[in-house]
Amino acid sequence: MECGLMARKQVTNNHAVFRLAQALKRYDDSNPDVGMGPSYGYFVEQAGRELLLSTADYDGRHVEDLMKAAAR
Repeated sequence: MECGLMARKQVTNNHAVFRLAQALKRYDDSNPDVGMGPSYGYFVEQAGRELLLSTADYDGRHVEDLMKAAAR
């Protein structure tokens, strides 16, 4: 039961990081003078920090893959 709860929490964290990372990327894309970072990984890490999550709380590679897929 506890393992299932942890898995659901990570999915929720992944979703939150994904949405915030997308917003940061869109902001960066629409404001060229801001220039936060070139890679999706940068935005994923920044979103995790903004949400006060450790890297163990979400799957950064998965979120980065989601961002790449959404950009296609």
